[in-house]
Amino acid sequence: RLTLEDLAVLNDEICALTRAKLPLELGLKSAASGLGRQLAAVVDTLANQLAGGATLEQALDQQQQTFPPVYRALVTAGLKTGRLDQALESLSGFSRTLEELRQKIGLALIYPTIVLGLAWALWSLFLVSLFPTFDTVLIDFGAGDGLMQRIMRTASVTMPFWVPALPLGLIVAGSSWWMSRKWLLQPASSGPVWHPGRCSASMLRRLPWIGSILMNFHRANFTELLAMMLEYEVPLVEAVPLAIDASGDPQLAKHRQPIIDSLEAGCSLSEVLQSANATTPFVRWMIDAAQGQRQGQGRGPGALQAALVQASTILKRRADYQAEWFQLAFPVLMLAVVGGGAVLVYSLSLFLPVIDLLDALSQP
Repeated sequence: RLTLEDLAVLNDEICALTRAKLPLELGLKSAASGLGRQLAAVVDTLANQLAGGATLEQALDQQQQTFPPVYRALVTAGLKTGRLDQALESLSGFSRTLEELRQKIGLALIYPTIVLGLAWALWSLFLVSLFPTFDTVLIDFGAGDGLMQRIMRTASVTMPFWVPALPLGLIVAGSSWWMSRKWLLQPASSGPVWHPGRCSASMLRRLPWIGSILMNFHRANFTELLAMMLEYEVPLVEAVPLAIDASGDPQLAKHRQPIIDSLEAGCSLSEVLQSANATTPFVRWMIDAAQGQRQGQGRGPGALQAALVQASTILKRRADYQAEWFQLAFPVLMLAVVGGGAVLVYSLSLFLPVIDLLDALSQP
């Protein structure tokens, strides 16, 4: 599987060749020598398939394990409108945005992870070196039956079992996080269920802030691609399924068939999106107003396309704002949770036994 950055780089190459009106098979063959090993092998295979007479769609379908369905649907949409470069440029921006967001989360987690690791090591060292003496003194003064003392004795006895848990968990989490860069554009229903990269990408989509950011980016991608296809007079019933497949939006993909059925039955796009809960009320109102005017109120056939372009701009701006806010707030929140939790555990470990000791000494 290609990473998000690999897909963006490949898109840049194809966009440049398409705009220069150069043969894809020759251009990709030449470009492969300047790329990384994995991407170069994929590009070289793609160039050979094109040279053998396959279309770009057919060549991508033959490498389904390499290219996610979102990418293949986007190429289909681009070829259908004759604007492959514009469609791939849209995905390049989307892929790089996802990768930047993933990197921001990773960087924000580095310092809290270091703090957690140090706290874990110091707690283990305390239980091994200082706690036995501390516990003996408390028992001698009749203060050895406190709750915190019992917890620490249990922790001291079971150290071989729980001490390796954090390092192993961090290794597994780090590896899964690294592999998630190949799975963020994969639909939730594809691939092995328990693959670490897929699980990590799925968890990323479910995070409270991140899920909202990704949702807005996906829906901005949907409205932008739909606007592009309507601009080139692709019928709405054909354009909407292609835009859904190419957007990567899980909510739209989940309701794909009901959306198609509703459009074929004559429902408006705003009604269909409302039934699928697939956009904001304001964007639905924009689309509804544009469709009503398109059907005879004087603005012409470009009204819906113009509304979708503006909707895409609004959703992208909202996602960018959320991403900036996340970049500022998330590291502070994580540090407060991890650092504050470590301080709380150490404080309880020290002061609760001391309180028990003072209680015991105060007894007549």
